[in-house]
Amino acid sequence: MKTVLHITEAFGGGIQTALCSYARSTAGDPIRHLLLARKRLRTISDLRLMICSVKYKRSKAAC
Repeated sequence: MKTVLHITEAFGGGIQTALCSYARSTAGDPIRHLLLARKRLRTISDLRLMICSVKYKRSKAAC
């Protein structure tokens, strides 16, 4: 089975429709579709939360 990894910065603006269309067009083939997307940052507070989360995960992993 082949795997297709779709990577996108956002999941709006037609991206969702396009990816669903790609997946449907290969419905008869042995292909697995995976999606990697990130949450779009809306404010500077979102950025601060993301940085704090990464720092926490790194420091916790080092323990």
